[in-house]
Amino acid sequence: MNEIVTTQRPGSVAVALFLSTKVQSQHLEKLALVYVRQSSQRQVENNVESTDLQYRLSDRVEAYGWPKSRIEIIDNDLD
Repeated sequence: MNEIVTTQRPGSVAVALFLSTKVQSQHLEKLALVYVRQSSQRQVENNVESTDLQYRLSDRVEAYGWPKSRIEIIDNDLD
C-alpha cells in the first residue's frame, strides 16, 4: 500500500512522496545519513541548485518517517 505525504518546511518547497510500506520501525531506528557533495570548489560555487537539491534530501528522509534527531547531513567537504 502506498500513500502520498506532503511535508513543508519554512522556506522550502513542499515534498510529495509515495511512501512504501517497506519502511518499517526497525529502519526508522537507524540513523539516516544525507551526504552532500560536489567534486570541486568550482562546482560548489556554480552548482548552487544541485547543492540545494541534495540538502533537501533530508526533507524526503523526514517524510519517510525519520525524526529530525535521527537525520545527519554530511557536508564537511564542501568548505
